[in-house]
Amino acid sequence: MDSRVPNHGVQVPEAGKERPETDAMEDKPIRFYDDDGREINPDLIAKPSLCASCEKDNDASEETLCVLNRLDQQGEEEFQCYAYVAKHMPGEEFDDLNHKL
Repeated sequence: MDSRVPNHGVQVPEAGKERPETDAMEDKPIRFYDDDGREINPDLIAKPSLCASCEKDNDASEETLCVLNRLDQQGEEEFQCYAYVAKHMPGEEFDDLNHKL
C-alpha cells in the first residue's frame, strides 16, 4: 500500500521507475483559462502580423509562450514581443543581434 501524501491527480513515478513514453508532456496539450476560470481556446486568439513574420511562428516548443504573450496583450493598440526573431529569407544577412545587414 502506498503511504505517500495525495498529490492532487499528479502522477509521480516511484523511485527507480521511469515515466512511460505515453506520459510525456507533448501528449497532453496545455490548457489556458481566464480569470473567471473559463477555458480559452488558443486557436481563437488573433495572431498579430508580427507573429507571422517571426522565426518562432509554428514552433511547438515556443507555442505556449507565444499564446500567453498574445493573451496578455489582447485589446492593446500595439503588439510587442521581446522574443521576436525575424524569419531569414534566402540571401539575407543578419548580424549577431538579428539585425538585417
